[in-house]
Amino acid sequence: MKVLYIVPKINFFYKGYTGSVNHVLGVTSGLHKLFTLDISANDIDALQIEPNCRRVVPNSLTTLKTIIGEYDLVIVRYSISRVLYLFILRVVSFFYKVDVILEVNSLYGNTTSKFSGAIFRFVEKPILKVYKNVQVVSPNMQNWLMSRGVANVFYVPNGHNIS
Repeated sequence: MKVLYIVPKINFFYKGYTGSVNHVLGVTSGLHKLFTLDISANDIDALQIEPNCRRVVPNSLTTLKTIIGEYDLVIVRYSISRVLYLFILRVVSFFYKVDVILEVNSLYGNTTSKFSGAIFRFVEKPILKVYKNVQVVSPNMQNWLMSRGVANVFYVPNGHNIS
């Protein structure tokens, strides 16, 4: 099985060993042991990730469209700044018959911001609903989403090596 793991920025690992980076490192090290794994970041070498992970950068939708058919599974990390990309990715993956998991660390709608409820209802929830599977990093986020009608949620502990 061939897996593509898409992080929100091509320089995602540049920020060092933060919580989100450690989570990605744990999940990808497990995936790497089970499958052929490619990661969408150009700064992978900064953290000495597994040497057999291939670096691809499908952050442009044009590039993604040309390579998505090579994969059996795509895992894409959620970012509020990439909502349109995430929606188009889901449409493209549907036509290429590639399974896609949306990985969510946090949501804007889960904050105390003045507009968080509206952002969740009109932007984030529709995106979550078009994905067949949503992976979250905490049971609290899983419960929060399920209580708001998002049923396709499963939990993988933050930084968990899934091998």
